[in-house]
Amino acid sequence: MGGKIIKVAKRRKLAYIALKIASKRSLVHGFLEADVTDVKKILKENPDSYNGNLSMTAYVIACYARAIHEHPDMRTYTLMFHRRYIFDEVDVSTLIDHPEGKGIPVPYVVRDANHR
Repeated sequence: MGGKIIKVAKRRKLAYIALKIASKRSLVHGFLEADVTDVKKILKENPDSYNGNLSMTAYVIACYARAIHEHPDMRTYTLMFHRRYIFDEVDVSTLIDHPEGKGIPVPYVVRDANHR
């Protein structure tokens, strides 16, 4: 896995402290609503461009990973108060159907999703 270490700006240190304090509070989940009518139409009309094997989940993960990759601040890990590690790859965690059809979703990590 590749990457590089950079210094953190002073304003980021304050944000880090605030996040540390906030991490002790309840987690809030967000929901996203998007109109995928045009995407579904394009995928249906052009199955040869992706071997006819692309699911809507795979499309959304690919778009998400590419958007994250375009913004390095979204793929960093704070090492201490003065340094951050910027990842080269974007890994996306998602839930998939159980391979044996047990009805229980299974966590799956798509490694290097920004290049898929």
